[in-house]
This record gives sequence, structure tokens and C-alpha cells, in this order.
Amino acid sequence: MKKIYSACLIMFALLFSSHSYAGIPVFFGESDELYPIEEVAPIKVGRDEYQLGFRVYTKWFIFGLYAQDKGYILIDKHNKNTYIFLDAGLVKDLQADDLLPQTLPSYSVPTLEYLKGFSLWIALLVLGFFVLKGIFSKKEEEEVAA
Repeated sequence: MKKIYSACLIMFALLFSSHSYAGIPVFFGESDELYPIEEVAPIKVGRDEYQLGFRVYTKWFIFGLYAQDKGYILIDKHNKNTYIFLDAGLVKDLQADDLLPQTLPSYSVPTLEYLKGFSLWIALLVLGFFVLKGIFSKKEEEEVAA
């Protein structure tokens, strides 16, 4: 039972800190990861230059609650944190102007992004496993002692 209390105390401490003492960042809120697709030549619009890419959105509460593929975007080459979302109409316009290929290249979200994005649920499963293991091992010890 002490292990359960210890685990809850650690989770409570992490909940109210912005950084753990081990130097592991604790996240709250939302984040976007932008991945350029290198197969497509950059798009120049006036002075601006954009790279076709895709966006992965992650919702955080200490660990990742979920990760979601948000589709194609244009990433600003000069400011890597700025992007333009590509909806169907904009894609057709850019394809008509020969700025994008007629068939957009396929991409896949890196597995690590999904692991980070669903890390809260993974951590809860691991914690649940150890809690159940502790409960069943105590029952076995009680049965052996009786």
C-alpha cells in the first residue's frame, strides 16, 4: 500500500510543478510539431518561401493525452514555427498554379510522436500493472501465511 501512496504522491508533486527535480520537462496545454516533406521543391511567393509539410498536434497534461495528424501545411522556411494550413481549395489553387504537384506525396506520422502523444495512457497502464501485481502478491502472501 505504501507503493501506491508513493506513486500518488509523485504524481501529485508533478502536477503542481513546472519542472521535476530530475530535469524532466512537464507539459501542460498544446503543442504542434511541424515536419517538412523534402521531396517537394520549396514554394516561393514574393519574398516568402514555404516548404510542404505536415503537422502533428498533441494535447498535454503532464504526459500526452492524445496526438492527432492535422494534415498538410506550408512551413515558412525563414520562421520554422509559422505555417499555413492547406485546405482542399488552397491545394487546388496551388496545383493549378503548378506550385504543388498534382498528387501530393504520402507521409506517415513518426511512431515516436504517437508514443509521446499517448504517453499518459501508457504510464497509467504501467502504473495499473504494478498496482495489480502488488495486490495479487499480497493476497498470495496472505494465503501462504494462513
